[in-house]
Amino acid sequence: MHEGEERVFSIVLVNQERERIPAYNWQLDGSDVSSASTYTYRPGFEDAGRHIITLQLNAEEQEELIRWEIDVQDVTIQNKPDLRIRNLKVLFPRQPRIGQQTFITFEIENKGKERAEGINWAFDPLHRNDELSQETIHSEELLQLNVD
Repeated sequence: MHEGEERVFSIVLVNQERERIPAYNWQLDGSDVSSASTYTYRPGFEDAGRHIITLQLNAEEQEELIRWEIDVQDVTIQNKPDLRIRNLKVLFPRQPRIGQQTFITFEIENKGKERAEGINWAFDPLHRNDELSQETIHSEELLQLNVD
């Protein structure tokens, strides 16, 4: 598998009464990533190396663990988009807190040579035990763009 590709893992299990087993727990390198019966693995362009996907199934008193080792090959990109966030503004509330819904606006500017169409991006969440100051609330560092 190469960086930038995706692989879908899907499983449907039923018990002896032909009822679907509802308890799935997918992990990537030890971190929970999904509780659905399907998980799509999409390594980004900085994820080369060996990764472990684990599926834990809990059915009544029975537990099953399935594990895959995925080797992600490095892909060299000549003109990777170079994205910058500009004009980040907190709209509501004025003093956001961790765990509280916050509305923001921002612009994304591409400084790279390649067009930045169809880019997948996500926020890196803050956790309750993270240090938080007024400076970090309004900082562009709160946003991490993952270019896939």
